[in-house]
Amino acid sequence: PTTLSLSGTTSATGTTYEWQISTDNISFFTLSNSQPTLSFTATTTDWNPAVTSYYRVLVRNSASPGCVATSTIAEITVNPFLKNFS
Repeated sequence: PTTLSLSGTTSATGTTYEWQISTDNISFFTLSNSQPTLSFTATTTDWNPAVTSYYRVLVRNSASPGCVATSTIAEITVNPFLKNFS
């Protein structure tokens, strides 16, 4: 598992966080187990470790309906395990 955290902000009343994933950095989809929190733990049920994945967070606040802030995109690449053949 990999834990991703949103920095530069604090949790506030009425604020929700929607974690999203993409494999092409173009089309993003909300993760099925996305929690409205500042951090998210991605597991292999959320992503395929054989491909690079991109994550972002949509931030909304009930005081500003229709207003959405989008985080910077985080790129996660998992290098394959190399067995020591010595």
